[in-house]
Amino acid sequence: MTAFRRLTPLPTLQAEGVKLVPAGKDRYRCACPVHRGDHLSMAVSDNGKRWTLVCHACGFVGGAIDLVRALTGCSFVEAVKRLGGELTAERSSPVELHPVDYVVLACEACSNSMRVEAATYKTPGKCGGLFTRTSTEEAFTRAALAGWEMSALGEFAICPPCVERHDRMAA
Repeated sequence: MTAFRRLTPLPTLQAEGVKLVPAGKDRYRCACPVHRGDHLSMAVSDNGKRWTLVCHACGFVGGAIDLVRALTGCSFVEAVKRLGGELTAERSSPVELHPVDYVVLACEACSNSMRVEAATYKTPGKCGGLFTRTSTEEAFTRAALAGWEMSALGEFAICPPCVERHDRMAA
């Protein structure tokens, strides 16, 4: 049996009726079967260790296992079996199932704003199930990492310079 990191998505794409257009050695362009697009928005490539699929229209990113899961909704274990692979201790990357969304934060204290792009995705858990992280949750996490302060429900936001100014005045 083949270790799952080397599983190829090519038979799955061909079974879906996707026409692969060569774009170099072990590189292809094709219409995305995840969002059923008509344009060659998906890049399929093999870096020698792992096949990677990236759709520039819907935001899907993953490998062969992720593709099977996105197309069929099956479990991680079932996807590996469908591809003829064997399980190892390594887990797959998140399966992005929706287009990239964005949230615009506007500071309550000044005129600063920040556009935060994020996607709703499902990630395999240790138990084999999936958990969902919404684009809003992801956007708020990214904004917090960038230094923005906001309420738990996102009713207001304060930019990093205003947070620093407030901290200096309180000290």
